[in-house]
Amino acid sequence: MAVEMRTEVQGMPGEQWEGFVANVLPLMKKAPGFISHTSGPIDNGHFVTELWESSQDHERWVREVIMPMMQQVGVTEPPVVQYRPVDHVIAR
Repeated sequence: MAVEMRTEVQGMPGEQWEGFVANVLPLMKKAPGFISHTSGPIDNGHFVTELWESSQDHERWVREVIMPMMQQVGVTEPPVVQYRPVDHVIAR
């Protein structure tokens, strides 16, 4: 069953975030289990909402790709993630 992943990434200002996302998005499109990504600004960071085929797919992505890249830019704590099951995904 697909899952919605929600998190907030604190301590990454806009310019740093844009550079990070520019490096991540091409890899994300090829990640096993990835469906979609949205993000936007919040106080002191960005929110992220993604759809994945499973929480295990997302957890592997974070462990193998996201955390090493975040550590390179000085973010050492993994974001707190919430998962919710998804029954339907509809896109235009």
